Amino acid sequence: MIKFVITILFVCFSFACSAQTDWDSLMVHLPILECPMKDTIDYIEYPSPIILDAATWAQNGLDSLELYNFAFQYELCGKMPNDYNHLLLFARNYPEESIHWLALFDLNWELMDWLQTAYDNSEGFWVVESLIQCDTVYITETTSFDIPQDSTTIHLITENGFEQIKQ
Repeated sequence: MIKFVITILFVCFSFACSAQTDWDSLMVHLPILECPMKDTIDYIEYPSPIILDAATWAQNGLDSLELYNFAFQYELCGKMPNDYNHLLLFARNYPEESIHWLALFDLNWELMDWLQTAYDNSEGFWVVESLIQCDTVYITETTSFDIPQDSTTIHLITENGFEQIKQ
């Protein structure tokens, strides 16, 4: 019985350690997203996203975007051209609420910075959409509560992270 339990533990541990942690190998299959690109929840331009498991999400620092929730599907949607580092677009999909993030990794695949570039939910009271250029991200938030409002923030993509431009 003890041998059986040890074997089961070994198999489970081996499976957990085989998570998709090698970003370089994942990049081979990932589409390159062209600049400029409009990023909205409705606008689907991700032909073959990579589904991310909980171990990959956590091991690569993505818990700082959001703690992994097994009720949602997390995807690596594509990579974007960047002169300094690795720039990746992630999505969390769920029928009632979806989010996109643009994440900047250094050359060693350490997460440096991120922005929420798209958001929408079934109520539609708050929507985030973005225009992503090769060196700048324009994020527009629209609220439809009591008084509808739009606000846009501008972020430069630098070698040290995203730098918001004061308006």
